[in-house]
Amino acid sequence: MKLKFFLLISFFLCYLEWGHGHSAFLFQVAYTIFFEKLSVTNFFHPLVFGSFLALLVLIISLFANIHQKIERIAVILLTLLVVFFLFIGVISLQYKVALSTFPYLFFANYYFKNASKAK
Repeated sequence: MKLKFFLLISFFLCYLEWGHGHSAFLFQVAYTIFFEKLSVTNFFHPLVFGSFLALLVLIISLFANIHQKIERIAVILLTLLVVFFLFIGVISLQYKVALSTFPYLFFANYYFKNASKAK
């Protein structure tokens, strides 16, 4: 349970930079999308919708038993997004973006190592 909590926290602490002088942590972006500028077009973007569903699965799995495969798919979806952030940070030479992904990738790696041992 603690590992899933750390996955969620470290996911929201990923840092993004775009354009000229625009930057935010992922929790700030999520707050803006879901509370300040809530609209159907924002919510149904593939990156937002997939991440939202994966986060919802992880949050529910903190309190209830969810099938292991569904939980792993959720972690994989979030990991793909974070790896995308890492890739963007590396190719654009934004070290803050790249470094902010390491905590999540560490916990995701630990999650999958524990999941493979549990089999």
